[in-house]
Amino acid sequence: MPNTLKGTAYLAAHPQARAQDLKDAFLDDSVAGIICAIGGDDTYRLLPYLMEDTEFIEAVKKHPKLFSGFSDTTINHLMFYKLGLSTYYGPNFICDLGEIGDEMLPYTRKAFESYLEGNEYHEIVSSEIWYEERTDFSRPAIRGLPGKPQDETYYEEYQSILKRVVDNKELPIVYNMNFGHAAPRCALQYGAIAAVDMKQKKVFLY
Repeated sequence: MPNTLKGTAYLAAHPQARAQDLKDAFLDDSVAGIICAIGGDDTYRLLPYLMEDTEFIEAVKKHPKLFSGFSDTTINHLMFYKLGLSTYYGPNFICDLGEIGDEMLPYTRKAFESYLEGNEYHEIVSSEIWYEERTDFSRPAIRGLPGKPQDETYYEEYQSILKRVVDNKELPIVYNMNFGHAAPRCALQYGAIAAVDMKQKKVFLY
């Protein structure tokens, strides 16, 4: 979109420009879907320009489109969910299409293709291969390993914190799924009906 190419400094100073790009995408019939470029830390600043814009709200409701991304764009997902649009917490452009290499990671590619008719998810399972957090972006820097979260950093600590914060032994916790800041990535659909099978370690979508 036009304002996307004006650089991070411009966009940081003009949240209304980012909001305009998103609005224009929904008003453009030639646009079938929106893939977020990357995450960030200030998407919340777009909300006043979008949630108070009746033209944008009507466009979302009358002309729904694919929307995919993770991390900071969570606020967009919640906004669209409030407007009745089901979106995907999944791959973004730079992390999954731009910087990995010539091909997407196979697990992520399957997630991305699940957006296409005939390739929809019916179940989600964890990837057998996870990838280390990279300090450089060369081809040799990408290598697989078992263990999660990335680099197995604070693996046990995450478990104990989740148990302590939730503090409900009757409530199952789904842990170590490939979404968000984990590579490769699956795609979680907001508003989908799902069932978690703890024994098979699968998520079934209906």
